[in-house]
Amino acid sequence: MNINRQKKYLRIVFQVFAAMLCVVQVLAQQHYDHSNITLIKTIQLKDITGEITGISVNLNAHLAYIVGEVYSSQDVSNNTIELLNLDSGKLMPLLNTISDPQHICYLPQHDELFISTSGSKCFFYDARDLKKIASVKLTSSANSLFYDSIERIIYVSYGEDELAIINVDSYKQTGFMLLPGQVEHMQLDKQNSRLYANMPAYSKTAFIDTKLFKLTENRKGKSILADQIALDTFNHRLFICTKKKPVLSIVDVLTEKQIDLAVNLKTIESLNYSPPSHTLYIGGRNSLNIFTESSNGFSQTDSLPLSGKVLLLIPELNLLIISKENKAPQKTDILIYKINN
Repeated sequence: MNINRQKKYLRIVFQVFAAMLCVVQVLAQQHYDHSNITLIKTIQLKDITGEITGISVNLNAHLAYIVGEVYSSQDVSNNTIELLNLDSGKLMPLLNTISDPQHICYLPQHDELFISTSGSKCFFYDARDLKKIASVKLTSSANSLFYDSIERIIYVSYGEDELAIINVDSYKQTGFMLLPGQVEHMQLDKQNSRLYANMPAYSKTAFIDTKLFKLTENRKGKSILADQIALDTFNHRLFICTKKKPVLSIVDVLTEKQIDLAVNLKTIESLNYSPPSHTLYIGGRNSLNIFTESSNGFSQTDSLPLSGKVLLLIPELNLLIISKENKAPQKTDILIYKINN
């Protein structure tokens, strides 16, 4: 074998070895030990057979109020509320006379519930017996709620572009503004007096000054956004994701500088951040993907098959709540995962 043929042979061997090494590295990256979270309970709901439209938690009593669709034999839905003990995994009796609830917010100061319905009315109820206390009439049905427990007000997005403030002590609407689109999710930044309102279909996220109750920035995304946004108040960062061909944008809300990270998922359905562990939980189609931050930034540390929808991350209890719809008439399941910090 002459020298040229030897060189050619060695070059081919080297290329094959390099390709094999790349495959091994990819496989190593895709292999996770699933030690980040552990499934601890699976609960089948009593009446809900469809999508969960709202959930709120009483942190002191470890109770979750769950709103979801109930389909009749005629395929018509009328929502209901169920009460779940997160410790025991048992459903608790609840006198439910509320007509077609949609979204829910637990108010710990009064032990009350604020509930929006499919109509234009919202109601305050006693959380213990669901006795009606007061009502507030909007011009159309609510899309999302966010409770500011310090100021004791609820931000309610409703209609195509409206946002209201409702005081939980007076049970009255005390503020109103128009926005550039329909809001699906909100996050509150108390340190910087800002409310972030996500408008996925318009590829926009509104920055609202909560002291002036005034729109200060209308941040435009590159494409349709995932419904949820997440907030890191300690480091002044807002996490925004595009829904398809996903890109995770990390926005410094003080400097307004933005870092974009490509995420190897087909689509993003949900986004949650846990401050204690510096971890992002990104729900994709059929998967839950966990990204943990180190000195080198965020990197994926786990990926689990997921046949449901991420409902809520509860950092105070180290729990992640997921819903799984089953084929009718089987009831919807609630899956409770323990976060292993």
